[in-house]
Amino acid sequence: MMYRILIILIAFCSSVSGQSGDCGADFLQKEMESRKTLFSQMYRPGNLMENYDFGNVHLYDFKSEHTLVFFWKTDCPFCKKLLAEIRLILQKNDSTKVQVIGVCLDEDKSNWEKHEFVALNTSPNLLNIYADKGYFSDIAIQYHIYATPSMIILDDKHQFQKLPKNQDELRKMLGYN
Repeated sequence: MMYRILIILIAFCSSVSGQSGDCGADFLQKEMESRKTLFSQMYRPGNLMENYDFGNVHLYDFKSEHTLVFFWKTDCPFCKKLLAEIRLILQKNDSTKVQVIGVCLDEDKSNWEKHEFVALNTSPNLLNIYADKGYFSDIAIQYHIYATPSMIILDDKHQFQKLPKNQDELRKMLGYN
């Protein structure tokens, strides 16, 4: 969490001062480059994601061809489009083909509790999770999530496959053209 606060402070300081140096764009650029390196190491095709958990549920509990980890917020307009696509994927497939882990990053848990996507929790191939503290939650930090929607596709061995950017890429990656 301290790392995230540091990044936010650096970004704020940089935008306010507009100068280079310890509190400027040069420092921010170096910091962002080091984060890119960490991100690319974590999300390298074939990288095993087994150690990343979801509270009481672990990735090794999921036995399917694909696992989609979807980070979203109730007030995100792009998330709404993707949620509709994910509903279709859930309706068309059983839990051996694809399983979805939806992680809500809202600051207010009541928004998540009353959202229609949470009502789908009766689906055997959907796990809905509320990440307390939103972007500052352990799970958002663990997966390097800084914006919604964010998606991660894992294969049947829980190895990283792809980071789809939109519903068309998601459909293509899961073989639904």
